[in-house]
Amino acid sequence: MRAARYHGQLRAAEREQAQEQFMSGELPVMVATSAFGLGVDKPDVRWVAHWNFPDSLEERLRTMMDYAESTRCRVQFLREYFGELPGTPCQRCDNCRRPVRPRRRTAVQRVAPVLDKTSAPRPYRQHQLVSHERFGTGEVVKVSGDEVEVAFARYGQRRVLAGYLRLVAGG
Repeated sequence: MRAARYHGQLRAAEREQAQEQFMSGELPVMVATSAFGLGVDKPDVRWVAHWNFPDSLEERLRTMMDYAESTRCRVQFLREYFGELPGTPCQRCDNCRRPVRPRRRTAVQRVAPVLDKTSAPRPYRQHQLVSHERFGTGEVVKVSGDEVEVAFARYGQRRVLAGYLRLVAGG
């Protein structure tokens, strides 16, 4: 049976060709990451098999909120989400056409950890620079037991378990 593949690590031309062949009916089977199937509107799709899908609903909702609240180029955001390099801003989305300064969140939001839970908590101090796998680099605001409050430039102030942070060199 003829099949194609579709994922974020393929070149754009390869992805486009695979999608065109699938949508036209030339290829009856598509093996793809979840990103492909979420936008397919094809009446003759008989079934879809998901392997390890979905991640937690909470993670999906958080990502959707991050997208909705983002003040950066939406195309760059989506490229990174699908595992691609962000490239240059598109200059077509709402955020590129009408740049907005990021709003600072006033309420501290508790964050579910995203790294391996075997990470041992580290002693952090106020004003140190730390990094988080998802939120990037930020500055320690407050330490309370194994929880660290960090101010991230893009995501505002978040409360994170110490084991999910890494000290930035020179920070």
